[in-house]
Amino acid sequence: MDRLKMCMCALRLFAKLPESPNRVPLAEQRINKYLRAEAATPRGSLSRLCVAIEREAEPFRGTNHFWIIVQEFVRSRKSRGD
Repeated sequence: MDRLKMCMCALRLFAKLPESPNRVPLAEQRINKYLRAEAATPRGSLSRLCVAIEREAEPFRGTNHFWIIVQEFVRSRKSRGD
């Protein structure tokens, strides 16, 4: 399984968990781990991750705060040029 799929599987799992103070930090750690592993192509990897998260979040538009927070985290990384 490729790293993007593994990252998205972890994010889906976190999204299904009940509200918890650890859920978002764990998701951010997983995203950061994916991006470190993809260090050879950081911009492309970040773009692919952004698209994958947007696709995953689409059915929950405005109703699942987890996906909103994760999208904002990835967008902030992208805007910083990470």
